Amino acid sequence: VTNAKGGLYDHNKNLMQNTGIDPPLMSRFDLIFRLIDDSDSIRDENIATFLLNNAIEGFGYECTNTTSHSVEKVWPMDKLRAYIATVKSRFYPALTHEAAELLQRHYQACRASQTATITVTVRFLESLIRLSQAHARLMYRNAVTLQD
Repeated sequence: VTNAKGGLYDHNKNLMQNTGIDPPLMSRFDLIFRLIDDSDSIRDENIATFLLNNAIEGFGYECTNTTSHSVEKVWPMDKLRAYIATVKSRFYPALTHEAAELLQRHYQACRASQTATITVTVRFLESLIRLSQAHARLMYRNAVTLQD
């Protein structure tokens, strides 16, 4: 959504202070990811190697592999698209009683928390429901269980 005010994230401030986004607007997002690009020489080298190898791959040069870990086999884009289309069209998960109780208890605990940096509204519960249903779909189920 935004970068930190001043361009640098201050780890001593909360997310709203760093971004300048007010709680009413922040509450409209189902998920909030804080991506911080801290300097790390090993990580930076791995990223540079990956990007440069991809850039020269089409020119017949042999690519080096200096990354410290192997990359797992990922699905091709057409297979991923087909899977997502299938689960979106075939599954409409409903919450089980146990899952609904768990979400309700979590929502109430978050509402009662004195340490929350973001105001917890009913939108938070709606987000939890949508995310649980999305996870159940990805797992090929029509019921939202406690695992979701």
